Amino acid sequence: MITLETILERSNLNKAWRQVRRNGGSAGVGGMTVEELPVYLQRTLLKWCES
Repeated sequence: MITLETILERSNLNKAWRQVRRNGGSAGVGGMTVEELPVYLQRTLLKWCES
């Protein structure tokens, strides 16, 4: 069984990100594009770290 912790490991997320970029990923259900994701993650992570 695969746990959420395993899925969210940095190495797995990086592997998934590289695959999406390689495939020219399109916007998901939230409408966010591959180009918008890094900016969103930076802002979100900064907010989490400040809390």
